[in-house]
Amino acid sequence: MGFIFSKDKKDKKQAPSKRRNDEMSEKDKAMLQVSRQRDRLKKYEKQMQTKIDKETELIKKLLKEKKRDKAKLALRKKKYQTNLLDKARNQLFNIEQMIEEINVAEQQQEVL
Repeated sequence: MGFIFSKDKKDKKQAPSKRRNDEMSEKDKAMLQVSRQRDRLKKYEKQMQTKIDKETELIKKLLKEKKRDKAKLALRKKKYQTNLLDKARNQLFNIEQMIEEINVAEQQQEVL
């Protein structure tokens, strides 16, 4: 019964889309993807640093409580997380270097 009182869909004009319709070039897509990866790595770096700081506090607490075995285990975990953080920082450095090289290449291309 609702269809009797409903508006005709043919009369409705479509509102313009809020999304951009212009096409991105492959170069722009690649640059965007690299930038997003950089942002993800920065976020991951912050998370890992907070985890490492928590592990450090836990190790200190365990040593005060004379729990050496648990402290050793936490220390190994901290070392593993530190290695992961170093790898992430190396990747971040490589990505930032790649972004810089792309920007320099674009500027050189504009000059020519």
